[in-house]
Amino acid sequence: MRCVYFSMTILVALAACKELPQEDIKVWMNANQKNITSRNTSLEEKEIFQVFTYQANDRIDPFDSKKISLLSPADPSGGNNFSPDVQRTRETLEQYAIDSLRMVGTLRKTGKIIALIEMDKVIYQIHVGSYLGQDMGRVIKISEDVIQVEETTQDAGGEWRKRLVEIKMKEK
Repeated sequence: MRCVYFSMTILVALAACKELPQEDIKVWMNANQKNITSRNTSLEEKEIFQVFTYQANDRIDPFDSKKISLLSPADPSGGNNFSPDVQRTRETLEQYAIDSLRMVGTLRKTGKIIALIEMDKVIYQIHVGSYLGQDMGRVIKISEDVIQVEETTQDAGGEWRKRLVEIKMKEK
């Protein structure tokens, strides 16, 4: 049965390859060929440029990595004490942007206050010292309606900066 379908397909393909009459195309080509005039265009002479050789002598090459290394600080931490511990294990809420986290309540356990954060319909318990947000945010204070987070970000110059962010209680 497959051979029949295969043979039919081959026959249809070969029938499509039949040479079509091209007389109308040949007539059109001959009629338009009489109207074509050839133009003789001369090429313009190329402008000759003078060769310039850059001689740096004892100067620093602008593309040399030595010059770039002179501009960057020798201390990889950026010269300040704000560099975070990038080797520590990341916590669950650090994969979310801090503005997408919502504070939905607080609890008191053995005299300590614990904040409740909602993300993706899941409630997480946060205490002082927990990490959250994508900018290495660390919880520094929890009150009944606000969580204060200290984020550590790196600026364009490579220096680490601290900033305070607040997550307020979700309004109903």
